[in-house]
Amino acid sequence: MKTNRTPVPEKNLKALIAQRERNVIDTLKSTGDLSIDEVSQMTGLPKSAAYRTVTRLHKKQEIHIRSWRRPDGRGNMIRVFRAGKGKDKEKPEMSTQADRSRTYRERHKALISLRRSKDKSRFAGVWAGAMAMIERTK
Repeated sequence: MKTNRTPVPEKNLKALIAQRERNVIDTLKSTGDLSIDEVSQMTGLPKSAAYRTVTRLHKKQEIHIRSWRRPDGRGNMIRVFRAGKGKDKEKPEMSTQADRSRTYRERHKALISLRRSKDKSRFAGVWAGAMAMIERTK
């Protein structure tokens, strides 16, 4: 399907790009560290335009990667940008299944020992609820 959009003259396009870049840099300076999604929300740009603008500014070294984080604590790592020149923070290595299992075991030592215990009667009181929950999940 053909659209009736007329192409933007190159002169106007350069002005639009420069305006977006200034807007993103000003937003980063005023609010601090932001991800691309947050830049999109704060500036009102569509995500694709925010992505292109942030990528262009990063290549020009006008902004840098301040840190990496997971949205809502899980999922893929996303870049967090800061205005100004600086050294990019390297992306952390992905944890292996062995690392995640080790962390889980360290956080849940008491619960694991409870599951492995043959004499479950000695775990009364607070542990009774946990034991009941464990028995129901089996």
